[in-house]
Amino acid sequence: MNLETMRVSVYENTKLAYSTEHLNRLINRASEHIVNLVEQTSKMYNVCGTPISVAVVSGTKAYKISAVSPTLIAIRKILLVERTDLDPNNPTDCVLIDMRHKNRFNWGYPYLNEVGARSVRPVVYFTRQPNPSSTYADWYLNFAYDPKASMTLQVYYAPQLSVLFEDGDAPTEVPENHHELIVIRATIMCLSQAGKDVTPWMQQYVELRQMMESDLHRWNKTGPWVRQFFATHA
Repeated sequence: MNLETMRVSVYENTKLAYSTEHLNRLINRASEHIVNLVEQTSKMYNVCGTPISVAVVSGTKAYKISAVSPTLIAIRKILLVERTDLDPNNPTDCVLIDMRHKNRFNWGYPYLNEVGARSVRPVVYFTRQPNPSSTYADWYLNFAYDPKASMTLQVYYAPQLSVLFEDGDAPTEVPENHHELIVIRATIMCLSQAGKDVTPWMQQYVELRQMMESDLHRWNKTGPWVRQFFATHA
């Protein structure tokens, strides 16, 4: 469902003569809300398929992973970090910690290998800094200790949400078969602003939300759901 279709649907639901610009803003706000619900149920649903590669060297504990030049990498959240130089076909998960725990003296101890190298399963955390040249902050990958080795890390992340601006734009961060939930959320917002009763729409919103969460739970267990068609032969 694209922006134009959602805007028409919201108008049909409300019969309120809001401007196109106002409806677009409400639909974008509704879309952001539904994306948050999607990712609460399925954390990896919107993971960027191409990770950021980080070349780590001994003695350096901080690495900038977003930049304005030559290309902008707009990161919304970090989802997974893997080490791939030991065995590209069998990556090693890094340990992601909260920045507040970065000074724990024994971070290396649980992740020793047989020869005592602390960098086999790296312990990392992330920080952000404002960038005056961009509307997005810069992200930094940080080691809790000196890595004392060269290695390659792959950072998987969720990109910034796409803004629905053109009529043909669609909210790709939400499963296509649940775009109606965005329409219902925007309908409720429109009616609330006009002081109208939203009770019937809230009931529909709850039902559609439960359906989406059920579908996403199945996604978590089995991967993408694909409708299968079987042909029989006479």
